[in-house]
Amino acid sequence: MTTTVRGDRGRIGFLLPADGLTDDEYWSCLPDGVALLAARYLVAGGLTLEELESDTETGPILDAVELIRQAQADVAALADCAGAVVGGLEYERDLVHRVEARLGGPATSTPRAIAAALHALGARRIVLAAPYLDVVVERFAEFLAGFGIETLESRAIAFAAETEIADLGPERWRAIAGEVDRPEADAVVLGGGGIRAAAALEAIERDLGKPVVAAPAALIWHASRLAGADATRSGLGRLFSECGASPAGPAESGPQGRDMTRRHIFSGGAWEEIAGYARAVVDGEWIFVSGTTGYDYATGRISDDPVEQTRQCFRNLSWALGEAGATFEDVVRVVAYVADPESFPDIAKVFGEHFRDVRPANTTVVCRLVSPEMKVEIEVTARRRAA
Repeated sequence: MTTTVRGDRGRIGFLLPADGLTDDEYWSCLPDGVALLAARYLVAGGLTLEELESDTETGPILDAVELIRQAQADVAALADCAGAVVGGLEYERDLVHRVEARLGGPATSTPRAIAAALHALGARRIVLAAPYLDVVVERFAEFLAGFGIETLESRAIAFAAETEIADLGPERWRAIAGEVDRPEADAVVLGGGGIRAAAALEAIERDLGKPVVAAPAALIWHASRLAGADATRSGLGRLFSECGASPAGPAESGPQGRDMTRRHIFSGGAWEEIAGYARAVVDGEWIFVSGTTGYDYATGRISDDPVEQTRQCFRNLSWALGEAGATFEDVVRVVAYVADPESFPDIAKVFGEHFRDVRPANTTVVCRLVSPEMKVEIEVTARRRAA
């Protein structure tokens, strides 16, 4: 194997609290040729809910973005897992968008990376263990639910300080994974940006016969993919060995031998196989997301409320765009299909929440949808912008 110079295949701007206790865990997950450029910021340093909530102040984080921007990072990786889940989906989405705007490139957070990893592995039902208080782990599960992931079982392992988390070795996380696992779970998630579990990932997968997603490894994996790097490597479990290729996908030969870059994104829904389509298609800088309805991919359920259906549509769209290395800010066209015109004024407000500052072209069609329970269906076209 040829070793490339660090940074030749991607430069990750690593934004993290100032303790630096487990930097080596992240370094151990780096694909060949990918550089990690760290910028730190001050936090309260405690693990109580109040202290973690105080760490959601965005000012220090955005100041750190300027450092990685000057270092020419391709992507920003937000390593504070607890801060993101405590802030919630709307906070995390807003923070990621603000980081992207300041960096001029894509960004991800640890819980967002975990959700992307689970979708890449086809895992929709999980068990979760994390080194936080019960209330924080509950918010972690709520965060993942927003990305269509159902948590069947969770384990909160409370610690008094970050140093205690850093001292817990891979074999202890191997034991914890075995304790929390359930046969019906598709995967095991080990949360917490300060854990050390990478060295045990393959052993845990052998023990349990299913994929394991650890927070630090997931963040490096997702950031590498967003940077356009191939994250494929051995020793870190199925996520890296089976799902390492970047969202841009491999170059394929097009008509008349014309080279093109194309990748298909699948949610795992049965109809994608039956009808022969993909949830989204990435073709070069363009992203085409199929008509998306308000079904919760994790449970297969759909709300009777057209507004809640619309919100779930946007959660599903957010995941698909994220897998393609894009966000709602990259959307250039929206087509919405609405079953009941009387619901449109309320549905339109949800569109405004996501697109008011983006202003894509929009068409709304009133029509019957495939199933009577469907109230709205949305498709989007996006174009990834160069950093």
